[in-house]
Amino acid sequence: PQAGISVVNSCIEDDIQFFDTSTIPGPNAANIVAWNWNFGDNTITNLQNPAHTYNTPGDYTVTLTVTTDQNCTSTTTQSITVGEVPVVDFVWSEICNGDATEFMDLSDPGLSAINNYTWDFGDGNTSILSEPSHEYSFPGRFKISVSIEDIYGCPEDLYTIIEVKRRSEIMAPTAFSPNNDSNNDFFRVGTYNISDFNIQIFNRL
Repeated sequence: PQAGISVVNSCIEDDIQFFDTSTIPGPNAANIVAWNWNFGDNTITNLQNPAHTYNTPGDYTVTLTVTTDQNCTSTTTQSITVGEVPVVDFVWSEICNGDATEFMDLSDPGLSAINNYTWDFGDGNTSILSEPSHEYSFPGRFKISVSIEDIYGCPEDLYTIIEVKRRSEIMAPTAFSPNNDSNNDFFRVGTYNISDFNIQIFNRL
């Protein structure tokens, strides 16, 4: 026989499926009747297509030995990388509605690398950039979440609540006419979140 293994790199939290792809070349009437798997972590099984969960991330050498009903054997090995679950973290800049808020990724993929991001800004808008910026149209509290996936398919997510502040505003007329005709006689200034300001008024000639 010719032993063969089919498996893909996976995540530490997954049941990794192993497939026997062994063949018997040529016009041979023999059949494979026994399988002996060694997953490289002191765990073995005699199932033909087993699933296995590793307790520790890292690189493993998997060994498969097959035996035919004529007592012929073949052994093959294959390396597999088991990725660890990434640690998700991010920070953001000061937030006021109408301003672009920068989100900065601080996630740690460990031995792997992150290749997928999905951001949800809590206002119906999303992004797949690693470090996006977003402008909120109105103030309030929003649930921000980011989901990541590394090259081994290990997913993780994180969410937090942020408060978008109302941006500072000053509201003033562009002109007034203090001539006691009851029309635009007074100059009134309205402000929000402004503690001090200077204003100059000029007589239009």
